[in-house]
Amino acid sequence: CLSLHAHRYRVFLGIALFPVILINLGNLSKYLENKKTFASVCNFLLVLFILYLSILVISNKTSYSIRGERVFGIGVQANKYPQQVASFINTAQIKGRIFNSYPFGGYLMWKCFPEHKVFIDGRLLLHGEKLLNDYNSIESYRTNTTHLLDKYQITGMLLSYPSEATKNISIHKFLYENPDWKLVFWDGISILYLKDIEENAKIISKHEYRFVHPVYIYTNKGKENCSDRKSTR
Repeated sequence: CLSLHAHRYRVFLGIALFPVILINLGNLSKYLENKKTFASVCNFLLVLFILYLSILVISNKTSYSIRGERVFGIGVQANKYPQQVASFINTAQIKGRIFNSYPFGGYLMWKCFPEHKVFIDGRLLLHGEKLLNDYNSIESYRTNTTHLLDKYQITGMLLSYPSEATKNISIHKFLYENPDWKLVFWDGISILYLKDIEENAKIISKHEYRFVHPVYIYTNKGKENCSDRKSTR
């Protein structure tokens, strides 16, 4: 049943079905011993099927059918996972609890645990509906967002980098315009804000972007806001 909820669980379905398939293949082979022509046709079709699957994998068609942005190959896909910001978090020794965008959870758990525990990751069945609802409220910036940030004692906000395709950038606007939050890192994948508290003071002093800000082009503030900001880089 889990394999119907998420692709990641299909490996367990494969493990469970493997002995069943072997048993049935054994029975099939006995049946085909006296049917050599039919067996030859089945073997030929099997070879064609394996060749077809190989072509799909090599051409990345299987990845596109599951999640379009994936690329076939080994290693971590640079344009999908927050490699640079994870390194920054570890190098700068950022403390406190960081809210993270859902797609980043698994990678951050790999790279930043146990110093940092992710707010959410792909294990939605484990986290429960309540946390998912709170996550959606924070990321889409609803009326209870500030309350939830206090409730979970969030001192860092790691979000997906906004783009023209982003449907809702309200949370970015909130953090951009709120003097209690400072931008300390951004690249084409992610954007990291830290809350202006004593614990983050040294990191903010060294890494804050006070003039250049990627969210600027998506706000309605225009140049009037930028004139009040000084650059540290």
